[in-house]
Amino acid sequence: LKPFDTRAPKDEKLVRMSPTERACAVSHLASWKGALRSFRLAQQDHSHGMTTNIRRPDLLKRLFHISGFAEGAPLHSSNRSMCPTPVILIVEDDAILSDRFTMRLREILSDLPRDFHFCSLGYSRPKTAPIVKYRKHVGIPTNLFYLTGYLISEAGAEY
Repeated sequence: LKPFDTRAPKDEKLVRMSPTERACAVSHLASWKGALRSFRLAQQDHSHGMTTNIRRPDLLKRLFHISGFAEGAPLHSSNRSMCPTPVILIVEDDAILSDRFTMRLREILSDLPRDFHFCSLGYSRPKTAPIVKYRKHVGIPTNLFYLTGYLISEAGAEY
């Protein structure tokens, strides 16, 4: 993981992962880098009044698309004046989306704090691990086994 995280330990024995787990982790780290590039290109184009497709058609296939905006009240009071935050949805290649996925995503985004970094979607947790209620459509799981997908903000991808 060292190519993606300069603070990662050099000794691979410190983080026990199978080759499959390493490949999965690296693909997510690469997705976060792609998300960052897409967030930044969208900002540049917006400030210049251009569309990315016209300005850089060679990058079109490599861009992530903004999936919506987190519109909920911010977690931190210093972010009260913060505009809704663009988010990118990342799902596993074998994820199965529910019939009402688009509607549920809109509901989640309406409650998701504008200053969020990462929001788990479709996960497994131990039966005894409670979910802390945050808003009507957003809860905080206390323990996760795996994820099917998640939303990430620019700040989350940078972190």
